Amino acid sequence: MGERHARPISILGNMSRLVVLLLFPVVRGFWTALSGGGLTAWAAGAWFDILVVMLILFFAIARWYSVQYAMDRRALVLTQGVLFRKRRVIPLRQATTLSTERLWWLRPFGAVKFRVDTMAGGTRDADVVLILTPKEAQRLMSYHRAKDQAPGYLSMRYKPRAVSIAALSALTSNSFAGILLTAAFISSLGDIVGEEFGEQVYATLG
Repeated sequence: MGERHARPISILGNMSRLVVLLLFPVVRGFWTALSGGGLTAWAAGAWFDILVVMLILFFAIARWYSVQYAMDRRALVLTQGVLFRKRRVIPLRQATTLSTERLWWLRPFGAVKFRVDTMAGGTRDADVVLILTPKEAQRLMSYHRAKDQAPGYLSMRYKPRAVSIAALSALTSNSFAGILLTAAFISSLGDIVGEEFGEQVYATLG
């Protein structure tokens, strides 16, 4: 299986992680203004601002280029690292969820977010996140679907009974909640103004 790179739009995501470095040009600009320096003084140190922006762009591109992935019916292999290369192998039998997110800001670039989750991963962040084309994301997901036919793989689905669905719908509906609140209110009202008044209210509603 040949290794591939994610979509170049991933560079923007990498730049967002380094945006804190832009504080240095901002601080320098404020310092120049507070010290009484004008446009000439700011322009004299503009090389520093340009250097910071170039460093952010360089590390964002280097991080994107250093990430490579490959996937077949058995595993997803992810290689990453600018200075120190790290290789991760995630067997598909350990992958619990493969999903794609069609985010609005990725649509103009013809890209989607591809996520891989495993039982060992966290609840918020996915184990693997790649920005891919929709066609490439579907190709990778087809490998995960193919494991249903792999030897030794047990596929199970849970289908609740109709009675259980009806009971859950009744318990979570606004009408049922309103009935419970009304009954609780009448019971409390009976304790306050007397049981006779409460019985009359129940008789009226009945």
